[in-house]
Amino acid sequence: MERASNPALFDREMLALHLAAGLADTLLLLVSSWFVVNGSASAATGSAAAARRWLLAAIGCGIAFVLNKVAEWSAIVASGITPATSTAYSWFFGLTAIHLLHVLVGLGILLRIRALASRTPGDAAARRGIESGAIFWHLVDLLWIMLFTLFYVAG
Repeated sequence: MERASNPALFDREMLALHLAAGLADTLLLLVSSWFVVNGSASAATGSAAAARRWLLAAIGCGIAFVLNKVAEWSAIVASGITPATSTAYSWFFGLTAIHLLHVLVGLGILLRIRALASRTPGDAAARRGIESGAIFWHLVDLLWIMLFTLFYVAG
């Protein structure tokens, strides 16, 4: 709704964002979701060691996302843009901060399901936990794709 009230201003302000950083974030989360799929499948077939490796790779991508997002925010703030600069930037910083919080929660969940991977396939509760954690991570990925489209692509 905010963007619709003044699309030209919103689009002009979003030009200060770093498309390469947003694209890197998108690729990191897409690849991490692929790693989670492979980790979940490995756990389901009883390949605990493979599951743990895949999930560790997903965690690595998630950490890289966090570091990239902090670096991007730092560069934007160093250029003189803050959430107080405009409503558009308050939305950008606010929504990406909420997403980052979900990424951090998701990283904790990935650590937990990595530990659960050793208990599958014989443990139905562990399998459900892994699948639920994987779904949460995919949701985080999907939300980022929406934010990437809104802030980096639509303008």
